[in-house]
Amino acid sequence: MTKKEILFVCTGNTCRSPMAAALACKMFDSVSASSAGMAADMSAAASFGARAAMLSEGIDISGHFPRQVDLQMMEHADIVLAMAAHHKKSLCAMFFAQAKKIHTLGDYAGGNFAGLDVSDPYGMDLNFYLECAALLKAMLGACEF
Repeated sequence: MTKKEILFVCTGNTCRSPMAAALACKMFDSVSASSAGMAADMSAAASFGARAAMLSEGIDISGHFPRQVDLQMMEHADIVLAMAAHHKKSLCAMFFAQAKKIHTLGDYAGGNFAGLDVSDPYGMDLNFYLECAALLKAMLGACEF
């Protein structure tokens, strides 16, 4: 069985999208997940809060380094899941040939999550990161890959 390639996208690729990718890999044997950012600082690393939140899930993302989303990543992905509607809008404008496979995570999860963006925890306290991780986990749990 071939795994579905899921690309998660947020702004800087230091918080939401790497947490989503790490959780998806842990939760689903049927996917291969990666992440990228719309405005990634490739000299940065996963934020302290994101690393701590993932450690609470038994996941180590300390080796994560941000990546800038590009055409090759978009073409390789089976599904692209943006953390917010503004990310989806920008991705569809930049990669219009890939627009059919671009969704927000909330819309892809559906139900009570439809229309819901995942708020950026960057610069917030650890509790906000833990809440973000819990929301990501719940949204992913509602997804069918």
